[in-house]
Amino acid sequence: NSSGDNQNFTPNSSLLGFAYLPKAFDMGTVTLQSGGRQEIPLKKTESLNIGVKDRTNSYNEWTVTATFNWTSGMEIADAYIQANNQSGTIMDNWNTGDYAYNPSTDLHPLSSNDVTGIPDFELQVNQTVVVMSTNTTTRKNGVYDYDLGNAVLVIPDVSQVVTGTYLGEVH
Repeated sequence: NSSGDNQNFTPNSSLLGFAYLPKAFDMGTVTLQSGGRQEIPLKKTESLNIGVKDRTNSYNEWTVTATFNWTSGMEIADAYIQANNQSGTIMDNWNTGDYAYNPSTDLHPLSSNDVTGIPDFELQVNQTVVVMSTNTTTRKNGVYDYDLGNAVLVIPDVSQVVTGTYLGEVH
C-alpha cells in the first residue's frame, strides 16, 4: 500500500514490477499571472510516489525512466514538471497491503545503496529522464519508494499561454 494519491498495482510478475504510481498529475483550474515564470503545484492529499517491487533477490540492474508529452493538441511552450525530492532519497516500503498505509511506520531508510534516485529532476517535454536506478553490487529484495515531493508544473513565461485546457501524460 501507498498514499491514497497513488494507484496500487499487482505486478504481472510476483518478483519485479511497479507496486504503485501517482494516479494523476492534476493542477485543476489555474489563474495565471500576467507574465513571467509561474509554478503550479500538482495537487495531492498526502504524497505522489513511484514504488518498484523487486523481490528477485538478485543482483540484476533496472532503471525507471519518465517522459512527459502533451496529448491534447495544445502545448505550453517550454513548460516542464519539476520533482522536489531534494536528495533523491529512496525508501523501503514495508507495508504488506494487509493494513492501511502509514508513511511514518511503513517507510524505512535503505540499509545499502540498492537503489538510487535522481534529486530534483526536471521532466521536459519529449525528453526521457532517469528517476531511479540500481546497481549490480547489492541484492535487491524490497519495495523501493521515490517521493516526488512538492512537484510543480513550471511555466517559464505565462504571457505565452493561450486560454484553454491542456492535457499531458507521463510515461
